[in-house]
Amino acid sequence: MPFRVHRSSILNASKAEVWSSISSMDGINYELAPWLSMTYPPEAATLPPHVPLGVTLFRSKIMLLTLVPIDLHDLTLEAFDAGTGFRESSTTILQKYWKHNRSLESLGVDRCMVSDELEFQPRLPLVGYALVVLVGMVFTWRHRRLAARFNGS
Repeated sequence: MPFRVHRSSILNASKAEVWSSISSMDGINYELAPWLSMTYPPEAATLPPHVPLGVTLFRSKIMLLTLVPIDLHDLTLEAFDAGTGFRESSTTILQKYWKHNRSLESLGVDRCMVSDELEFQPRLPLVGYALVVLVGMVFTWRHRRLAARFNGS
C-alpha cells in the first residue's frame, strides 16, 4: 500500500531565487539541517538546465545528524523543468519506491509557492505508518526552513 505526504508553502521570493536554492544540494541540505543530510558527488552540487531522465544520477547516503548513515537513495528523475520543478522516481534501501514531485508556481514578482507531493512504499509494510509520520515531519521541517530562508520567519 502506498503512503502519501503533501506540503506547500508560500515564499516571499521569486521563482528564480527559490529555484536556485532548491535545485542545489547545498540548498537541499539547508532544508534538511540539522537533522538530516544527503551526500553527493561534486558534479551533482547543482542541477544543470538539462538532466538525463530515467537513469540514476547518483547514489546518496541519507545521514542522521551528518554522522550516521540511515539509508541509501538512488536519485532518478522522470521529469525536469528547470525553474519550475521535477518529478523524481527513486529507490532506497527502506523504500520499494519513492516518488517526489516538487513544483514552483509564481504568485507575482516576488512571491511563489513551492509544493512537495510524495508517494512511497516501504519495503517492510509494518513500518509504513511510522515512516509516513516521519516523512511528514521531515517535509514540514523542510518547509519551515524554506520559510525561514525566504520569509524571515
